[in-house]
Parts: sequence; C-alpha cells; structure tokens
Amino acid sequence: MRICVLFEGNIYQLRGEFITIHNRMKYMVKDPDLSVSIYVIQSYYDNLTNWIRGNKQIELKKDFCLDGILYHCLYYKRSYLDYFCRSISQRQTTIEAHRVRRFEKLFSGFDLLFSHSLYTGLLALDLKRKKRIPYVMMWHGSSIHTLPFENKTTFSLTKTVLQNANHNFFVSEKLYETAKHIAGSGSDIIGSVSLNGVDTQVYHQYDDEKKKRIATQLHVDLNKKNIAYIGNYLPIKNVHYLPSLFLSVYKACPNTCFHIIGNGNFKNDFLELDLPVVFWGNQLPENMPNLYNCMDLIVLPSKNEGLPMTCLEALSCGTSFVGSRVGGIADAVGINNTIPLTETFEADFANLCIEKLSSTTQISTFLPDKFNIENVVRQEVEVLTAL
Repeated sequence: MRICVLFEGNIYQLRGEFITIHNRMKYMVKDPDLSVSIYVIQSYYDNLTNWIRGNKQIELKKDFCLDGILYHCLYYKRSYLDYFCRSISQRQTTIEAHRVRRFEKLFSGFDLLFSHSLYTGLLALDLKRKKRIPYVMMWHGSSIHTLPFENKTTFSLTKTVLQNANHNFFVSEKLYETAKHIAGSGSDIIGSVSLNGVDTQVYHQYDDEKKKRIATQLHVDLNKKNIAYIGNYLPIKNVHYLPSLFLSVYKACPNTCFHIIGNGNFKNDFLELDLPVVFWGNQLPENMPNLYNCMDLIVLPSKNEGLPMTCLEALSCGTSFVGSRVGGIADAVGINNTIPLTETFEADFANLCIEKLSSTTQISTFLPDKFNIENVVRQEVEVLTAL
C-alpha cells in the first residue's frame, strides 16, 4: 500500500507538531505492508521581504533526513503582502492554500494520502474528487481549536476537509468535540481520537550518575530547584503570565532557577525583574531529554492546547508537570496537576507550582502505555490499511 504523508512544516525549526509527526513516521516506515513517502511543504519569503525583515534567505533543500527518515521538501514563495496579512493584520489568506494545491500532480499515484495540516488537506480533497484517492486527516491542535475561529474562510475550509475525509484523527477528545461543532449539528464526520506518543527509547529517566554528568555539561545547578517553560513566544501559550508566575514562585522558593526553552522575545518581559532566568533559545531535539532530566518542574499555562508533547516528554523523563486544564493535558498528567482557567487561575497555578517545589516527598511520574508511540502508530495503521 503506497501511502503519502503530507504536512506543512519547517525543517529548520524542529519542534512541536513536526516532532509529533516525526515520532509517528519512525514506526510507520517500518511496517512491511506499507510503502511510505513523506513530503513536508514549507514556505519562504521573497528577497524583498527578507530584506525588509532583516532575514537571510533559507536554503531550499530538496531532501531532508532526520533519524534515518527521509523527508522530501517542497516550497512555495510568500510575498510582502503575505507577510503583512500574517504578521500585521493577523490573518491568513486563501492564496497560500492555492499555492499548496498546485503540487497535487505529484501525488496522483498513491493509494492513500495522510495529511497533517489544513492546506495539505485541501490538496488531498482535490485529489479525492479528481482521482478518487482516499485521504485521512490528523488534527494536532491549533488547526482545530484556534485557526477556524479566526475568520470565516478558514472555518469553512476546515469544515469541508473534515466532512470529506475518509477518516479524521484527533490528538485529544476535546479536539474531537470541537471538530464536531465546526462540522455542525446533523453533519457526521468519521473520526477517532489518536493520542500523541513518545519514543521512550529517547525520552526516559536518567540514573543519578548520568543526571549529574549532564547537568554539569549544561551548567545546571542541581542544588537548586529548576523550573522550565518549554515552548515559543506565543500569546496562546499565555507567555505574558510567566514573569508573574516566576516571581511568585521565587518569593516562596528563593532557591529556584528558572529556564525558558524556546524562541521569541522572552527577555523583554523580564528586564525589570531581578530573577535568575536562563534563556536557552530553540534547542535541537536530541538535547531535549537532557534538559528534561535536569528540571524539577515543567510548566505550561496555555490558554488552549491539543495534546502538547511537553507534558508527555516530561512524564517520560520522570519530571513533574503543571499545566492549564485545557485540551488533553489533564488526560496525560492527571487532573490534580492542572489548573482550570478561572478568575483565580494565576494564583492557583503559582500555588500548585510552589507546592510541588516545596514538597519533601519525591513525586513519582510515569508515562501511561496509551502514550507509547509504538502502540499509537499500530492503531493508526489499522485504520489506514482498512480503507
């Protein structure tokens, strides 16, 4: 069975959704009954827009290899108008969707299209209508819980792709419920929940000797309590709450060091605060298990989520986690480790972090079997091969 996996991504920023897809591919390509080809579609800005933004032009690689997995790369160009719509007016344009759909002739020989993004879903829908090739959608988070509600066009396109897919996977039950709302009452969509998974051969708890050695290499003081936010500087992640959170924790637990791992203008929010904060920037995937193992607590106070990899990776490394009670976070880490988004959210979130850092009892964390990536992929393949 020839399966084409399609998604939009950035091979120069391997994070979040890219990693969740990559984790699946490491096991899917091993299936002897499948012939899997993977295509990542990436946009780039023209020379004028890069000059205005002060950025360098990216190298347009034909192929990209990660952990022995080959990704075929396709590109489409964005103009300054696209940049204006996305970055200044905070709107996406349907022009970009049409650019992605121009690649459809490359995929007419496959038996099944497995899409992980809206625009590649529209491409798959075109091929289903023209060539009768079935397609399956995997919805990861913002493509369901946020983007459709930003403008009517995206809502309508998402609804169409949902309704016409031969199957839809959702990484949390909450996303599935939101998708049913988008599809509308009386409009059935074929779907099921397929949780994100973690490769436990990569993300696991280190023994004390290895943990001390890695901490020394990374200059992390294990005599202090280390608390980290892992993610990029995005409003939906509630990043503006981080300075207040860290300050509250520091007042109660002064022997604490704070870490921010991700891209964005985090430093500006901490300029007037006298806090011990380490800004790591974006990290390579192979360095993340080391960082998780050196932390005592990971925090994610997001306003909305699907099923973030940070909570699963933290559990797999034996690191405590506190998150907001949104998406599938509570399903992964337990409801007692989450705080609902109420009027007292900020105070309650800080108090739970302080409670965990102040506890003299070693907290046991573990990753439930349902989040083991090998089990996840096995169930997804059963659906794909049945179509």
